[in-house]
Amino acid sequence: MPLRRRGPNSIRPASAGSIPRNRPVSQGSSSSSPSLVWFGALLLYRLANAYSVSTYLVPDETWQSLEVAHRVVFGTGYLTWEWHHQLRSYAYPFYVSTLYRLVRWVLPVDDPFQLGSTQSDSPNATAAFLAVDGTAWAVYLPPIVLGATTAAIIDWYTYKFSWRYLGPLVADWTLVASLLSYPMGTLMVRPLGNAAETAAVAVALYHWPLYVAVRAETAANFPWRAYVRSLAWAALGCILRPTGALVWSCAAVPLLWRWLVYQGPRRFFTELLPGLLAATVTIGAAALGAMMLIDYAFYGTWVFTPYNFFRFNVQRNLSTWFGVEPWFWYLAAGLPALLTAHLPWFALGVYHVGSTSPTSSQRAQLRTWLWITAAVVAGYSLLEHKEARFLTCLLPIWLTLSGAGLSAFFSPQTTAATTKSAFDTIRSALHYPFGSRRQLLLAALTIGSLGAIGYTNLVHQRGVVDVVNYLSGDVRRQSTQPRAHHILFLMPCHSTPYYSHLHYDVTLSYLACDPPLEPEQIKAGDHYQYPSGEFGRDPAAFLMDYLARLQPASPTEPAASTNHTASAAGDLFALPRDTALHFSPPPSHIVIFAVDLPALAPIFTLNGYLED
Repeated sequence: MPLRRRGPNSIRPASAGSIPRNRPVSQGSSSSSPSLVWFGALLLYRLANAYSVSTYLVPDETWQSLEVAHRVVFGTGYLTWEWHHQLRSYAYPFYVSTLYRLVRWVLPVDDPFQLGSTQSDSPNATAAFLAVDGTAWAVYLPPIVLGATTAAIIDWYTYKFSWRYLGPLVADWTLVASLLSYPMGTLMVRPLGNAAETAAVAVALYHWPLYVAVRAETAANFPWRAYVRSLAWAALGCILRPTGALVWSCAAVPLLWRWLVYQGPRRFFTELLPGLLAATVTIGAAALGAMMLIDYAFYGTWVFTPYNFFRFNVQRNLSTWFGVEPWFWYLAAGLPALLTAHLPWFALGVYHVGSTSPTSSQRAQLRTWLWITAAVVAGYSLLEHKEARFLTCLLPIWLTLSGAGLSAFFSPQTTAATTKSAFDTIRSALHYPFGSRRQLLLAALTIGSLGAIGYTNLVHQRGVVDVVNYLSGDVRRQSTQPRAHHILFLMPCHSTPYYSHLHYDVTLSYLACDPPLEPEQIKAGDHYQYPSGEFGRDPAAFLMDYLARLQPASPTEPAASTNHTASAAGDLFALPRDTALHFSPPPSHIVIFAVDLPALAPIFTLNGYLED
């Protein structure tokens, strides 16, 4: 709560409980490409899905994407410690910033440094026709478009991947699994780098030439076009998240082994391998070059962010600052957290793919993808810091296996004449949920999944977003009056969105939680002190000490903060670091969680703050 300072398709299994023996579509078949009308429908669905997002799940959805891009385009935004130590590439914020620039070009947006004025003094015909608030749309539209497009691409290429390996019948159920997937409906529709990486991986998986039948005659039979397309998308995913290289390192092993076995060592090493290396090096170098150019444009110096990322997270192992989990955590918690209600269908799909005799080379290669995912999870498990969203790049494969499990369980028909499509089956289950136990289970799965997605997007942790939106409106309404000049978020670090939602040039500050990066901080070990931790140990003592160190100031006096926005000149990187939170005038507004109010209320009253 804020406080202000007082003052002025179908399924046909051979038998119930088995995967339908429908033939995967062969390469080059005219029916191998599902209609693009489906993609349009998926995009509309995901637009509605992304539009419903009114909550806050993980800090990276704003602090490592929208916040950085907003700073680049509008001049207001805060860069966290990762950017000062050049651990992250600007490739993803660069993409996000193009959406901000487009909105800024189409609609009149308030200048963050001049309240009440827009970027253009002349009336904007588009804004007048649409009767929209350009500034509000500049804040809300880019995340919606970005999240919806990313999720729709994942849906579409997961569907095509399943179609290619298991055929159109199972692909329908895979699409159902994707549309009802909890992480797809809650995480992938947010502006996260993990979502963009997953989209790139989904496209690359579809093109990766494991599905192509090997011919031993000559290296010219190698599917070069598919390989180059897949490699290009894989390189894009690795730019967004360097750890994605593990996926493609694992995927390369069975691909190379198949061609080595069928062609023989002599032909493989003399004819095929040189071409593979040339294509890989060329595409990899082009991707790295583009990344370094983007980073040079923003950092102002040549920097190789993947190395810095590796050095921090692996070599120095400082990622453990954000939590340490046991080696089996991904199996025990990460995988269930991502699959949620799909977990039993995933297990059923894994059972059939792993235990039944394959009826096609494509189905056999899906078993290879299963082993690849196991290797990737094992690789990620070696790192001590673990988060479930680190595995979202494997969702296309896992959703395909979930679709296989769903089709095996919910399609008891054995003849083509009586087979119903996946969507017809769901429609019947929703209309007559008590027709059978399976219909009841399918109806519960559908309603429960959509309900969980809706609750997470509309209710869960909504207050931290609403309070920033409220403050943004409050600042704008007071454009001709004494207004908020310094807002302090007195809560654990990164608990709320920041300038990407507030937009305006108001001093914001929060309780830092930077990891120990300097030698003296590392030497302190467990005794290392940081503001967010000190507040968590004793909120009242921290607040009293903080306010006692401040100098009195008039309500309209601008605050001298080191956690401030960029200057009007747009110097994006001259950002002083703050560790002690020494602000000269007191904050005009303080935002806290309601649970802390009883302990802090007497201090607020004593210092002249009222609840807003």
